[in-house]
Amino acid sequence: MNNAYIDEDDDVHINYINSNLLLKKKSKYQKIKVYNDKLFGNILVIDDDLQLTELDEKNYHEMLVHVPLNYNHNGKTVLIIGGGDGGTLREVCKYNNIKKIIMIEIDQMVIDISKKYFPKIASSYNDKRLELLILDGAKWIKDNLLKYKNYFDFVLVDSTDYSTALTLFTEEFYKNISIILTKDGILSFNCMSISYEEKEIQELYKNMNKIFYYTNLYQVFIPTYVSGHYSFCFNSNKIDPLNTPINFQKFNEMKTNCAYYNENIHLSSFHLPNKLIKKVDEERLGTTYIMDIKNISFNILNNYKLLKKILHIIIRLYKLTIVNESFKIFKPQGITISIVLEESHITIHTWPEKGKCCIDLFSCSDFHWDFINNNYKLNIKDILKYFFKNNVNDYNIKSINRYI
Repeated sequence: MNNAYIDEDDDVHINYINSNLLLKKKSKYQKIKVYNDKLFGNILVIDDDLQLTELDEKNYHEMLVHVPLNYNHNGKTVLIIGGGDGGTLREVCKYNNIKKIIMIEIDQMVIDISKKYFPKIASSYNDKRLELLILDGAKWIKDNLLKYKNYFDFVLVDSTDYSTALTLFTEEFYKNISIILTKDGILSFNCMSISYEEKEIQELYKNMNKIFYYTNLYQVFIPTYVSGHYSFCFNSNKIDPLNTPINFQKFNEMKTNCAYYNENIHLSSFHLPNKLIKKVDEERLGTTYIMDIKNISFNILNNYKLLKKILHIIIRLYKLTIVNESFKIFKPQGITISIVLEESHITIHTWPEKGKCCIDLFSCSDFHWDFINNNYKLNIKDILKYFFKNNVNDYNIKSINRYI
């Protein structure tokens, strides 16, 4: 028990009661410890601050890397500041479009220890695209501003929290990063607890908006970090993470086998608790319903008259008004129907050979998903199930309220 690790915060102590100390060393810069725990696996601790556990490190590293890199699949250059454990590097190396990686870690001992005690995390140090420098990251950037001006598509800062990395947390450091980024470049760095540090977050927004046009926090759940509710900070002068389309097909083709990160987590991670949302006056423009449906009979999806009938039933029951309509019957199969409404539009496109279709409805009216018909509460999904004769699990339906 004397060797068990206790993660001590100003207000909360977390006791890893089943952990044992494996290694204790002091480098030129910091104290480094490694513990082993029955549940969490090996634990890396620097200056008594928990850095990672084998159990949930992927939550952290996948979100730090994949969120920014998925906004630009044509990006070629990455700068990593810190990250000696190798987890950030491991995730970056999954992108074939990346041709050059410069990683700057101040402490060689962190790398050596990680290779021995965390080999699955420190697994990419032999990647041929990597140039590893054992230096002070902030100083290296300052000394190389002219050489690397507008060079990096991505800068990822993976640092310890406000101790060894104090030289990083300065306005000059972030200004220098903005200089070495390309015009579409993105800076992402590990930030702070969303639940515990509201005041600090507001100060962060204020400071970063002096340098970058877009500054957004995005959240991640990491059980072994104090509060478990952690965040990263996304910064760019060109890429708005909330309104820039992402080609998730390219990411899925990479087959990264992520443990935590996926498309839905990416999109939802930028939606923060109310206390952190900047209040603005917005006007609702309407609602979009996106319906992706599978396991439908070929004959149904290749039947123009039936599909048109289904759309007309939906329009009539929701008391929408037709302005115009058009269609295209493809050879050898497949149909598109588009109906313009006074309230906007409804469309369907089918893939009979796949048993799938997509339906989009946008209405600028005071539209309600459910309606009453003959004393029964119904919605579009009920109508489609009646005609398509498939299962409730075959529907993926998203509603988006549109504001400006």
